[in-house]
Formats: sequence, structure tokens, C-alpha cells
Amino acid sequence: MGLTSFLAIVVSLAVVQSAVIPNREGLEPCQVEYSQLVGNLVASEGTGAVSTLWRLVFNKLDLNGDSKVGAAELVINLETANILARSDTEAAYSSVRDLIRVGSNHESKDLDESEFKDTVGATLGRSSSSIEPPYTYLCEYVTMEAREIITSFQNFTRNAVNIKEDLRDLLQESKSPEQALKNIWEGIFKSIDVDGDEEVSLQDITHLHHQYINQNDDGLKVELTAIFQVSSKNDKSSEELSMTTEEFYSNIKSLLYDTDNFIDEIATITQLKGWSSLSQILASSIGDFKSKYQQSLECKHDYEDELIKYLAADKSFSSEYLFTIFDSKKDGVLDYSEISHAVTSTMQLETEFSFSIVAQHQINSFNVDEFSFYLPDRVVDTVTTSNESKLELSRLSTNQQETWNIFCHSVKSIISQFPLNLVVKAEEGDEDVVDISQSIDVIINSSEEDLVVLPDITRLYQKVKEIMDKQEKETTTAAAEDVPTTETIEQEEEEETTPPPTVETTTPLLTTMEMIEDEETTTIEQQAVSEEETTQQQLDTTETSTVVADVITTVGDVIMSTTREEEVESELADLVKSIISDMKEGKEVPASEEEEAEADAEKIAQVDEKEGGEIERELQQLFKMEKTKTNKVKNVGVEEKELMALLNADMQ
Repeated sequence: MGLTSFLAIVVSLAVVQSAVIPNREGLEPCQVEYSQLVGNLVASEGTGAVSTLWRLVFNKLDLNGDSKVGAAELVINLETANILARSDTEAAYSSVRDLIRVGSNHESKDLDESEFKDTVGATLGRSSSSIEPPYTYLCEYVTMEAREIITSFQNFTRNAVNIKEDLRDLLQESKSPEQALKNIWEGIFKSIDVDGDEEVSLQDITHLHHQYINQNDDGLKVELTAIFQVSSKNDKSSEELSMTTEEFYSNIKSLLYDTDNFIDEIATITQLKGWSSLSQILASSIGDFKSKYQQSLECKHDYEDELIKYLAADKSFSSEYLFTIFDSKKDGVLDYSEISHAVTSTMQLETEFSFSIVAQHQINSFNVDEFSFYLPDRVVDTVTTSNESKLELSRLSTNQQETWNIFCHSVKSIISQFPLNLVVKAEEGDEDVVDISQSIDVIINSSEEDLVVLPDITRLYQKVKEIMDKQEKETTTAAAEDVPTTETIEQEEEEETTPPPTVETTTPLLTTMEMIEDEETTTIEQQAVSEEETTQQQLDTTETSTVVADVITTVGDVIMSTTREEEVESELADLVKSIISDMKEGKEVPASEEEEAEADAEKIAQVDEKEGGEIERELQQLFKMEKTKTNKVKNVGVEEKELMALLNADMQ
């Protein structure tokens, strides 16, 4: 309603001397609903929420913002809400004006917030027969607004609780919760900053609302504009309203851990609804971030298990092996198209995979070390002082988490096919053809330890042996047909009764089969040398990865002025401290329980020491008895052979 229309109504109402306002039916149901709403509000939010309810209703009625409500403002609000018919406004004005004079402590023409609450609020609890007509209309108005206020209140509280629970879940297994929280909030901020301009804008939140809530944003822009106007210090237009990083962290801290004061700062129902909508969007975004982050960690752990299963002691070879598979051009470097092609085909994706979402655009090609930086066994959840050059999953945005997870599953799938199911492809026109020679080279060059754990090694051996026997037989038959002499026939008969000679080509495979039955075991000295070499390779990789880490785009990497860096760090640090403090509440253990636990632990340790000695003697006796049988075990894996060697060495 424009100012001109408002003044016109006020003038027309002011000339009314006397009129009769029509009575309103249904007052008693209105009183019952109001009582139920207030009761639910007190039960969920506390008695203080009732005062907030009346404050917000009063502020909405106060059209001119002078902290007072007059008869004209009340009538206009009733008519705007379609509670009072336009034809009844003049009569209503007269009745409301009389009501205000009675309720005002100074018999003025207006009511302040306290007078309004006392006059209207107290009257709603009276018997309906003693209430004058104006209160009937006001009851409907207050009840209508109370529905929206209470719904927004409860949504706001529920979303805050969900966000806190998700943060606790994310930190359950973290060894460095404070650093993890900083990373997680940076990842969350990047997830919410959809356009990547380092600010949370009105457009960003609207986009997330469409993604997580629904496509219907009726009234959403007005609500969000109301909170951005009071939460941001910039003077941008409503279309460009946004929060900086420090403003975002400050508001989140207040919303989650200073809720009472935060709500006291909310001035209007529109602002409350805006914060309710924003908290729901935040809760959905953080819940999605949590889900994607946990999926990434799970894939990382699964990949590491696959390395041990298929590559065992040679798992450091995995990066070179994967690089070779991805390098379809065989030029010693990887570009985004090669990574995209490998992942898309391995995972059978319907759309083209884009690795640049994770690596950003600072790198156009990758060597082995740069590619290895993103492999699951090299990344970490949160850095420590010993691995600061690692890629941290907790700092990736939701979109980056999802993309890296697809990449993780693709390399895990490739590792699980090593080496018998390996298919080396060479581009030939528009079709992919299998390059058998390169695939065979991979198998031949594999170590015996790698091949011995493969269940299909026997099948491969039998297949090759059948082929070689068949070729030998065909060669002998062809020679006999060319020279049909008696000497040749006798030679063929002799060869038929003699097993075919071992072909030199199959020597590596025969050696592998013999190794399965080999009586020798890996010594501790060989294992130590292998571990030392692996450790040195990891150190070399870490040094190289330091250069790669510099190109990862994170919120912390953005170049900001010294002042802004300090502000962001301060707001984020305050938020982290609040979360840590909140998680520690109610978890203190009494001194008596600590002493009792220590005593129990000491007793258990003594028992364990005694029983441990007995068990050790029994095991030694057992292995002495079984020692002669150990070398007769066949088809044992690498881990079993190493365990036997270790036990035998201990008994010597």
C-alpha cells in the first residue's frame, strides 16, 4: 500500500464520529487456537518466545515505524489481511479508537508495545461474552500471524540442531578437530558460494533453495532481502546483496551458539521467515556436504584395501601403473581430456567427466607426481604437521567432493583389475582395439609377489600351455606331411609318446607356479629393505607434491588484504571455538569415576601380562610341533608366508 493511499484512509477514518462495527462470529474457536499455539511455542522455545511473538506482531502493525500503533494502523492491517471488509472500516475505526483510549495509560491516541500486549493479549483470555467486537477481529489477526511466527521459530530451531549434529558427526574420527572444523567450514562456504566470487549472495541462496528445497520461491526473495540488508554492510542494490566471508561466519556463529541474542535482533516477521528459510537451506547444504565427504573417505579406505589386496608390497607402483592406463596418448603427460575419457569409460558415465572441478584450472597437464597428488592413498581428511602438502578432502566443496569420489571409484576399479584383466588400448580411428602385446608385457614385468595372489594365475598358465602344445603339435604334423619318410614317421611316433618340451616363452609363468610351492620364505632383512625403499619413495613423492599442492584452490588460498585475512580468521576461529565448547558441554567425568577406572585398568593390565605369558608359551610349543609341516603348505599368500617367516625367526 502506497503512502498516498495510507493517508487517504487515515483522513477518511478520522472524520468518522460514530458507527457500529458488526460482530464477528467464531471468537471462541479463535481463542482456543491462540491458546494452543502459545502453549506449543512455550513448550518448544520457552516463555521468552511469547514476548518475541508479541514484539513481531506489534512491529508489523506499526506501519510508520514510530514504535506506536494507532487506530488507523490497526484498521488498515485488518483490512489488508482480509479480516475486515472495506465497507466496515469506518465503523471499525471508531470502535478501535475507543479501545485504544481505554488501553492507553495516558489516554492517548496510540498504544506502545507494552500497552498493546496488555490490552489485546490479556483480553484474549476472557469469556467471549464479555469481549467487544474489535477484539474479535484482533484475535483473528494475532492468531494468523502467530501461526507463521511459531512455524518459523520451530523450523529455525530444528535446523540449528541438525547443523550441530552434522558437525559432530563430521568430527567423530578426526584427530585434529579444530583444524578439521576450519577446513569443513571452508568447504561449506565454497559449497554455498555457488558462483565462486568469495561472497554468499542472494542469487547463491536462491539457487540452493531450488536445488534442495523446491522450485517455488514465492516470497523467498523478499524474505532473504530483508536479512541480507541487516546482515551485510555493503550498499549494493537488492539484486546484488551479499555477505562477505567474515560476515557469513559471524552470522552463523550467532545463529548456532548465541541464539537468544540473535533472535532478539530480529525485528520483523519477514526477517524471521528469512532466517528460517536460510537455516533450512544451510542445514540441507551441510547435510549434503557431510554425505559427500563421508563417501569420499569411504572410497579412500576401500581403495587402500584394494592396493593391499592386489599389489601388496608393490603398492607404491600403483601411481605409475594408473598413470600408464590414463595416458592414452603415450606422451608421458596427462591432460584433462585423457582423464575424462578414462573415468567416463571406466564408470560408464552418461555425461563427460570433468576433473577440472577438483584440480581447478591452474594446471593444464599432469606428470606422474602431479597426477599422484589426487590419488586416494595420497589424499588425507585433514593435514597434520607431517603431511602439510597433501590434498585435504575436508576443504573440498560438495561439488568437488562428488567429482573426486567418481575419480576415486574409477581408479579403485582399475586397480581391482590388475593385472590379468588389464586391457591396454590403442586408438585406431574411431574404435578402441586391444593391444595384447602391451597387456602381456605388463604381466611378464610383474613381480612374483604380485602374480602369486591372483586366483586366475593357474587358468592363465593352462591357457598358455594348451596354446603352446597345440602349436608344437601343428608344427610337427606339418613337417611330417612335407617329408613323408619312414624316419619321419618313427620320429612322430616317438614324439607322441614323449611329453612336449617346456617352451622358453612360458618360463616366467612356470617360475610363478613353482614359487607357490617354494619352501623358501621372505626373511625379515628383505622385508626391512623393502620397507626402507618404500619409505624413501614416499618421502620423495611428498617433496614433489609440495609444488602440486600450491595450485589447489581453497578459500584459504585466495589472495586477500592483510586486514580481511585477519577478520576472516578471527570470525572462523570464534565459530570453531563455539562449536568445540558446545560439544564439550555435559561430558565431564567425576574424579571418583576416574580413580575407579584407573584401578580397573591396572588390574586388567596385570591379568593380561600373566595370561599373555602363558599364551606365548603355548604358541611357541604349538609352532615347534608344527614346524615340520609348515613347508608343506601350498597355495599360501604373501601375507601368510611373511607371518610364517616371522614366527620361525622368533623361535630361532
